[in-house]
Amino acid sequence: MTADRDETDGPHVPAPEAASTAFDPVAFLADAVQTPSHDGVERMRRLVVDTLERLGSDVDVTVDEAGCVVAERVSAAPEAGPHLVMNTHLDTVTPHVPFERDRAATGAEAGETGAEAGETDGPDDPEETEGSSETDVIRGRGACDAKGPLAALIHGFLTAEPERGRLTLAVTPDEETLSLGAAALAGTLPGSEDRLAGDLYLVGEPTGLDACTAAKGRFQGRVELSGRAAHAAEFAGVNAVAAAEDALAAIRRFDEDARDHPQLGPPKLTPTVIEGVPRRTRCRPSVR
Repeated sequence: MTADRDETDGPHVPAPEAASTAFDPVAFLADAVQTPSHDGVERMRRLVVDTLERLGSDVDVTVDEAGCVVAERVSAAPEAGPHLVMNTHLDTVTPHVPFERDRAATGAEAGETGAEAGETDGPDDPEETEGSSETDVIRGRGACDAKGPLAALIHGFLTAEPERGRLTLAVTPDEETLSLGAAALAGTLPGSEDRLAGDLYLVGEPTGLDACTAAKGRFQGRVELSGRAAHAAEFAGVNAVAAAEDALAAIRRFDEDARDHPQLGPPKLTPTVIEGVPRRTRCRPSVR
């Protein structure tokens, strides 16, 4: 995540006179990256809630039973539409990577491309890099996925002045795992209903600054195979570990006749976890 500010490293403490009037997305990002959320999102959720409550005088902020932070701004004509939902997530993957700030970064991470980023025409034909400039860059777990997008969405949410319709910020706690928070908001869990009902959705994820209009979903299944124990030297028994090979092959063929998506291509099955013994084996396939 690049930044165009000049301040000391470390957690940002806003000046008292500015604390309730302005949101600084770069300072928020620095604080967020220094707030681990790979093994629980409680501290990160509190940072978001405190920020919205402190700076959003006309913002209604709630934390639902699924742990989602939902904030809403309503115009003077909410029924005139549209309802725009801004969404991203609090959690990050493991392991945690510490915060680091480089005020003299160059190359691709500083937004340079081609020769500016140090790319060459080949191993025997290096080009001189001209016109590169130093850029302030924040590194660390979540800087891109997705605390950088979160900072940008909060900035947009707090500074927008909708003349009609509604604006909702919905931040989920578990996008990197089961996405139950998003499922609860969208009404796809049994017994739940769509709490957002948005007309438009803006999702904050790292895309290389491309505007993406489609993304793969995820199906995660669980396959359990039962066998019958026997001595390894005997031909009796049924080996559930060996049977997992045929089970995965069958799952992999499940979508072989599916049409390719024009933007996303074909579905892909990835076995993410397999464990067990000849008597019982479990595998967890993820299809995207």
